[in-house]
Amino acid sequence: MSERLFKTVSMGLAMSKTFDQKTKLNRAIKRLKEFGIIEYLKTTDLFNATECLKPLSSSVASGDLRALDIVDFLGVCAIYASGITVAAAVFVLELVLGRRKEKRGREGGKDGKDAKDTKDTKDAEDTEDARRTAVKGTEG
Repeated sequence: MSERLFKTVSMGLAMSKTFDQKTKLNRAIKRLKEFGIIEYLKTTDLFNATECLKPLSSSVASGDLRALDIVDFLGVCAIYASGITVAAAVFVLELVLGRRKEKRGREGGKDGKDAKDTKDTKDAEDTEDARRTAVKGTEG
């Protein structure tokens, strides 16, 4: 029963509705199908076509189908495990390198100050100088 449900047509030609050679083309395709040339080309050109073109019920009846075993999943499990291992290694590497970079940033400024702290101090001094100049200008 499933053969009738899942059977598909795998060939087609695109042409306009007004194609004047449509009837001749249809006759030629019909002849190729009647003589078995299309079926012959399918079986010779497609790799393993004899297995693919068998109806689904033939493989079920012969007992070729079996339940999957854990051995069938070893390749997938190996790929998954290697991906997890690489991700963990990259994570640890980022933690180690991040801490080193953080230590360098703290030791980079003068007198144990960060470069950012030095910049903030300089900005504060400039602001204070500007305020003093403004106060002197209003008093004098």
